[in-house]
Amino acid sequence: MTAVRSTLPDDARKVACEALQDTLVDLLGLSLIGKQAHWNIVGPRFRSIHLQLDEVVSAARAFSDTVAERSAALGVPPDGRPETIAKTFTLPAPGEGWVRDADAVQVMVEALQNAIGRLRERVDATEKADPVTQDLLIGITAELEKQRWMFDAENFPARADRARTNVRKGHPMTDALELDALWEDFHRVVNMTSQELAAWLRTRDAAEEAEPLPEEAGTETGKHVLAILQKRRTDLTEDDLRVMRNVVDRVTSQVDLENEPIPEVTAEDTRRRHRLMTVGHDPLKG
Repeated sequence: MTAVRSTLPDDARKVACEALQDTLVDLLGLSLIGKQAHWNIVGPRFRSIHLQLDEVVSAARAFSDTVAERSAALGVPPDGRPETIAKTFTLPAPGEGWVRDADAVQVMVEALQNAIGRLRERVDATEKADPVTQDLLIGITAELEKQRWMFDAENFPARADRARTNVRKGHPMTDALELDALWEDFHRVVNMTSQELAAWLRTRDAAEEAEPLPEEAGTETGKHVLAILQKRRTDLTEDDLRVMRNVVDRVTSQVDLENEPIPEVTAEDTRRRHRLMTVGHDPLKG
């Protein structure tokens, strides 16, 4: 039985209402995962993200009502029953229990990203079938993209930390953020200027204190570090990136850069200092 007659032809109504039903499921699901994260978030950014999650929930609930009513206006009853949502909702969601603030933000970024991708497909599908439904979906997409941007910006430090983890593990560079992280870490641990390093590498001590392994020889690595210091970021090669990762790992494994004490004046401390200086780090420099 058709209680409401549609102004659209059957084929166009089918396309439009399938897009609306799929969008309804995504929106109701977003409101549920947003509330789940809202209730269970913990961490130093609790309050700001707790409130931000409610913005997504409110937007998703308001849009779901509009989407459902549009479907009803076209003569197709919307289906927002719990069993329907449970059966067809496939966006990322937080796990059971407490959720760290950074994890809550990341899951919302991923859920919104996936929802936006699906919405854009429906926008394309409804262009000819029903421009009115398409216009509604475009408005929803714009709001979800704004929410995704706000969450992604909120989690920027965490993404930078993940980038540093990737480059330190030797994973290939995947984006500018990872290159930025490696560049920053390298220039943080290499605290000698190119002039200071060049002068040091010319001394007898630098040769005597070189690393014993041929593939990690201090003088060879030092020369490569010197070459990197004289390069622009855009001129780095894969071999440069490998050396930069190795230097960061070597220095940070031996030195607490945040709380490094002034070395005692002993023979061992001198040898340690000279070994680090062959890769551009002088423990005596503040």
